[in-house]
Amino acid sequence: MRGGEAVRAVAQVDAVSEDSSGPALSMPDAPETTAQKAARQRAEVKPKQVSTKRRLVRNGWLTIELPDRPDFEPSLEKLRGVAQGFDGYVQSETAETMKIMIPTDRFEEAMKTIANLGEVLHRNVSVTDVTARFVDLQIRLDNLERMRVRLTELVMQSDDVGKILEIEKELGRVTMEIERIKGQLRLMDQQTSYATIDVTFEERVMPGPLGWVFYGIGSGIKWLFVWD
Repeated sequence: MRGGEAVRAVAQVDAVSEDSSGPALSMPDAPETTAQKAARQRAEVKPKQVSTKRRLVRNGWLTIELPDRPDFEPSLEKLRGVAQGFDGYVQSETAETMKIMIPTDRFEEAMKTIANLGEVLHRNVSVTDVTARFVDLQIRLDNLERMRVRLTELVMQSDDVGKILEIEKELGRVTMEIERIKGQLRLMDQQTSYATIDVTFEERVMPGPLGWVFYGIGSGIKWLFVWD
């Protein structure tokens, strides 16, 4: 029995007859054991309720200008306080950057608070709706878990070593797929429960003597064309 045949056997197991002329996995005549009864009851469990709660992945980026480089460390310390104050945490940091995780429902409030640390040079926000993907993974997981129960039941019903080995091989594949999907769901749950905010600090650049000259010329030209 190949892996695909084992899957088909799951769908056909209830239709297996007592005909012993073929290689089908026939139901034993002996009374149902406790283990078989437990497996049958698990197989009869209805599909799980799928959560349709809206799932959004939020990410924010802020570039903040500070007067001098010595201001970086105090500002990073304040940023740590912001993360803690909003029930979040610091994921990573360098001498001039920090990535913090904030509960999604407090994302906008945290962005406004962080903006007060200095002059905002750049601000960018992205929101991705992953609800459909999350629901699809839940449905696939539920189907696979019920298939695993049925495959387990088939192993218990068969006394053919060859068939048992084939079914167990398919059972292993299904189990690995279940764990993979569970990992994806955990990651998506994390991404939608906490928003990511990347903050970069930059030192204010003061123009030199020539810079001020060109700045003055530029301002003069501006006033030739713009009136308040």
